[in-house]
Amino acid sequence: MTWDWGYNATLGQPGSLGGATRVDDIPIALSACAGKYFTVASDVASIQSAFTKLFVAASPIRLTN
Repeated sequence: MTWDWGYNATLGQPGSLGGATRVDDIPIALSACAGKYFTVASDVASIQSAFTKLFVAASPIRLTN
């Protein structure tokens, strides 16, 4: 949406984490936060695999009060 003034005023600005723009900084920031659980998923199979990996990592789940 580089034609939109709002985009250009926010996400279109130069990046501060290593990306060319702030929108390019998003996966860098998410990766820093999520660590080994960060996954780029662009199709259904990749998304399913990523969620399976997360649920397996969280198992067994215990709820306490």
